[in-house]
Amino acid sequence: MAAASPPPESEIKVYTPLPLDVQFGDNLQGHHTDRRWVHCLNIPTKKLNALQFSHRPYKWIRYATGVVLGAEGVLSTSPDSPTPVEDSIVTVLPAETSSLYYHISNEEEQRMFPVDPRIGRTRVTSSAGTSRRTDFRIQVARRDGNRCVLTRSIPRACQAVHLLSHSKGDTVC
Repeated sequence: MAAASPPPESEIKVYTPLPLDVQFGDNLQGHHTDRRWVHCLNIPTKKLNALQFSHRPYKWIRYATGVVLGAEGVLSTSPDSPTPVEDSIVTVLPAETSSLYYHISNEEEQRMFPVDPRIGRTRVTSSAGTSRRTDFRIQVARRDGNRCVLTRSIPRACQAVHLLSHSKGDTVC
């Protein structure tokens, strides 16, 4: 008899409406003619609860989604209604997997600038070293009190990284 596999870990799935087609007018303002809900983030609830980034996890999820999309919005449990979840009241995420929808106003949609989806590539370094890059790890360690901001480990055991890359190959962004 085979042992039963453990249940999958619960997570929050975040969706956002992205345009299928963009048409530009005389003033180069984009007008989105059609949108579809795109799955943009998976957030493991157990890990988020354990890390305690915020005492208001839905508020943190709203913030993180806004950073990824470059637009402010509200989280809702429905794609059809932008009625926001009570992100200032709820302190614990649900035990089961759930979906949230990040609703963006038309004004915010015009300013939206999503993070490059290839940001996690490992080959985003320049072929030329500079003193600024050489000292980066040391500067970050000093700034953060000589401890890793996530694990509180000593800096010798940690690496410093840009969450948003400053260059791709030899091209500065």
